[in-house]
Amino acid sequence: MYAMLPLKNAGIAAVLAFLWAGLGHVYLGQIGKGIIYMIMYIVLWIIGIVTLIGLILVLIFWLWQLYDAYNKANEYNNVLQQTGRAPW
Repeated sequence: MYAMLPLKNAGIAAVLAFLWAGLGHVYLGQIGKGIIYMIMYIVLWIIGIVTLIGLILVLIFWLWQLYDAYNKANEYNNVLQQTGRAPW
């Protein structure tokens, strides 16, 4: 028999994503996706320093990844509770 994996807290995932893009995904175990988001965030900030459109893209991306981290935490918990296994 194996031990049940712990559930992930959607609030913690969202707070981490709020602090820095990608951290929420790293917390959820999506390390590669989290690192890609971190790199994208930095690149968008560099573009944002040069153009106003870039700053708008930074804000849109930051909000989207925050929302995604929250939803992925809930998805993780639902799959874990139904199957007993992590979805990724």
